[in-house]
Amino acid sequence: MSWWSTWRAKYEHVVEEYGTAAIVTYIVLRLCALVGFYVAITQGFDVGSTAGSAGTVGAAWAASKVTQPLWMGLAVVLTPFAVRFWRRLRPPPPTPAPPPSPTPPPDPTAP
Repeated sequence: MSWWSTWRAKYEHVVEEYGTAAIVTYIVLRLCALVGFYVAITQGFDVGSTAGSAGTVGAAWAASKVTQPLWMGLAVVLTPFAVRFWRRLRPPPPTPAPPPSPTPPPDPTAP
């Protein structure tokens, strides 16, 4: 399973580089897979004996778990694009105002 450890290492590198954005991308892809399989199963997609013993949600979870390498790879590929897209949507942070210049003390010899 060296391919799995390679993808896992790539995903961990993306998480280190992008942080929360990588985790959110992964969770969104996971939920999309879960909901997609749930809808497919409720619409009549036959998953064999899994649906009968575990129920629809369990069968959807099992099917999405089987496809984990696919959406983990998608998370690695899509996270940089998602971050760039998010940064374009957000307005740039305001530039801080320069500190006020200190006023010189009054000159006691001035008339």
